[in-house]
Amino acid sequence: MGTIRVDDQVEAALARLGGFGESYNDVLRRLLNVPDRAEASGRWPRDARKMRAILAAGLLAPGAALTWHRRNLDVTHTAVVLPDGRIRTEDGAVHGTPSGAADHVTGGYPAKGWRVWLTEDGRTLGELLAQIPTETL
Repeated sequence: MGTIRVDDQVEAALARLGGFGESYNDVLRRLLNVPDRAEASGRWPRDARKMRAILAAGLLAPGAALTWHRRNLDVTHTAVVLPDGRIRTEDGAVHGTPSGAADHVTGGYPAKGWRVWLTEDGRTLGELLAQIPTETL
C-alpha cells in the first residue's frame, strides 16, 4: 500500500472531520465517496445490508434520529442513521450495524440493537425490518 504524506494543517483538518474511532483513511473515503472495502467487495455484514434495505424501502431516511432509553440506568443514548445505513452514535463513532452501535454505547456489553434503537415515531429497527421481504435481504 502507498503512503500519502500530508502537512500538519491537512492532518489537523482530517482529525476535525473524523468521528470518534474513524481513521484518516475512513475520513478520506467518506469525503471522496469511495465505498468501504467491505461494501466494494460485496462482503458487508448481513445486518448492514438490512439497514440499507430499510433505507432503500423508504422506511427510514438518512439523517433519521435513533434513541435508546435504558430505564435501569435512566440514560438515553442517541444516534443518527447515515446515508449508507451505518449508524453514528452521539460520540461520533460510526458502526456498521445496530447491535454494533448498541454494544458501543454500553461500553462493550452485548445488546440487541434491532430491539433497543427506536425511531422518532417510537418503532424499533426490528419493526421496520419486519416490513422488508426476506428475499430482498
